[in-house]
Amino acid sequence: MLSLFSVYALSLVGVCTVNAAVVTFTAVGELSGPKSAQNPGDYNFQTGDTVYLIFSYDAATNDPELYAGGQQAYYRNANLQMELNILTTDGLWQATSDAGAIALYNNNPSGYDTLQFTSETDPAYTGGTIRGSGPDQFKLELENYSGTLFSDTTLPSALNLTDFDFSKGTVYVNNFNSFSSLYFDLTEVVPYAVAVPEPSNAAMLFGLSALLLLTVKRRKQA
Repeated sequence: MLSLFSVYALSLVGVCTVNAAVVTFTAVGELSGPKSAQNPGDYNFQTGDTVYLIFSYDAATNDPELYAGGQQAYYRNANLQMELNILTTDGLWQATSDAGAIALYNNNPSGYDTLQFTSETDPAYTGGTIRGSGPDQFKLELENYSGTLFSDTTLPSALNLTDFDFSKGTVYVNNFNSFSSLYFDLTEVVPYAVAVPEPSNAAMLFGLSALLLLTVKRRKQA
């Protein structure tokens, strides 16, 4: 069982597991908009609501689909698992996915290095709807504008928010309607080495997320 200190540390940092090449990261951020128009059953999402995201994948996966002369890699088999939590005034809203995909661009058409983590479609969720709809998908996108962060399309085993100029997430709803969807900005994603359970017990990390989210919220209010 993780100590309370370790639980607090996990809320602030990315975690590299000690087993194989499975890596787990945590990220903290805030909703940036738009505010969801309320419908019966909706949660009261507000700009500034705390967002807590945990995601895990196998960084040793080496069989991506390659495009654009090998500069764009699409990983469908990296065992990406994601859990998104938003703390609203109505309570904790949560979406989970265990069949997502990772896209890595080593110099995209704009010259950026880009890393995208995308959930499965129609992910499971608990809490109210968003504009009367459940989530279609949720995504985390990181970009380095210099295009010098990645030397190839190998999945990174460590992430540092300071390496990226753009770090945002989206919760798509109503058939991916951009005017209905929720957006969030990240404020913390910092690699941190710590011993954690084996991958077979990785689900326990995801189960801790509600406690971690409350810890972050109390830290903000202090």
